[in-house]
Formats: sequence, structure tokens, C-alpha cells
Amino acid sequence: MLRFPALLAVVMTVSPQAISTLEHHFGDHHGSSGSSSGCSHSSSSSSSSSSSSSSTGGSTGSTPDTGPKLPSKHVFITHDVFPANLGGSNGADAKCQAAASSIGLSTTFVALVSSGKTGALSRVTSTGPYASMNEETAYLTKSDFVATSFATVTDENGYPAATQVWSGSDVDGLASAHDCLSWTSVAGADDATIGSDDSTNLNAMNGFGAGDVRSSCSVSHALFCVEQ
Repeated sequence: MLRFPALLAVVMTVSPQAISTLEHHFGDHHGSSGSSSGCSHSSSSSSSSSSSSSSTGGSTGSTPDTGPKLPSKHVFITHDVFPANLGGSNGADAKCQAAASSIGLSTTFVALVSSGKTGALSRVTSTGPYASMNEETAYLTKSDFVATSFATVTDENGYPAATQVWSGSDVDGLASAHDCLSWTSVAGADDATIGSDDSTNLNAMNGFGAGDVRSSCSVSHALFCVEQ
């Protein structure tokens, strides 16, 4: 009779720990704790996904590109200067093309020169607008070649260019009859009209002046090249 209460006391002492152990074991295997963690993770993932989706939607955006559009054609003044025996206007074109090719351009360029009775402007088939090689708009149309200074035009590499170019043209971009014998002569007695960027009348074709601005064919000048 005396042993039963002692045994009961032992059982009562052990039972709370056993119950706690069983509850803990049950929770681990049946999602009591894990379920809570899983919900939290799911909620976090959903929130992250929603945030990512919102962010992506914002980056796709509806803001239009309102920046200025670059001109599709370019002009440059050759870095190199050439004697007046260019080989005719076609020879001048070849020199412009070589300069363009040297910087990786494969489009067609012509030299803005008159030859014989053919005026320079009539040789240009593109209509503009035109940009210098540093992408600054230089002329809106080819008519501006005879009305606007070429002081902003760079060489083919984008650097400051020569200030005088062979032209053979009058103030309207027509043949001036001064073209070093159609670009075949280097004789000192022969001459050609030139373009210059330092005149007050700002005419790029014949030197910006009231009268012709000419150069002896014995010297060398750059070429004004226009993309077609």
C-alpha cells in the first residue's frame, strides 16, 4: 500500500515533460511551426514578386522619347589638303570617299565643288538636314550651303577643320568658271574660287564675299564633303 503513492508521484512528475515533448514533436511534423514559416515565406515572395512586377512595369514605362533626332546625313571638311589637280570633280569625290572610309563610313560622299559648267549644288542629291561629325546640326537643307558659314563643320574625325576649301562656285553654288581648269591644273597663273569661313557675308561656296575669293592653283586646300 505504501509503494503505490510513490509510483504515482513518479508518474505525475514525468508526465508534464512527456506531454511537452509530444506537443513539440507533433508541431514539428504537422506544420504548426512550419506552416507559420511557410505562410510568411509565401507572403514575402508574393510581395517581392509584386514589387518586382511593379518595378518592371515602371521601367517599361510610357514616357516617349522626346529627344532631338539626329540628322541622317553628314558633312565634313577633309583633314588632308590637296593640290588643285584633283582629277576633275570625280577625283575630288574619290578623296572625300577615301576620307569617309578611313573612319568606317560606307555611305557615298561627294565633294562640294563646281567643275566646267556643272554647279556644286546640282551634284548633291541628298536634301538634309546635315550634321557635322560630332552630330551637331550644321545645315537644314543643301541650299544653306551657300548661305551659312561652315565654321561649325569639323573634319572627318570630329576635330576643328581647315578654314578654306576648294569650291569653283559662285554665291549661288553655280560654276564660277574659276576651277583650276576643271581641277586639272597646279599652275600658279591659274586660279579657282574657294570657300572660307572667315567672311562677314557667310557664304560657304565662294568665300562669302561680294566678289570672288580666289586662290592660286599652285597651293593646296581641303575639300567640303557631303553625304548622299
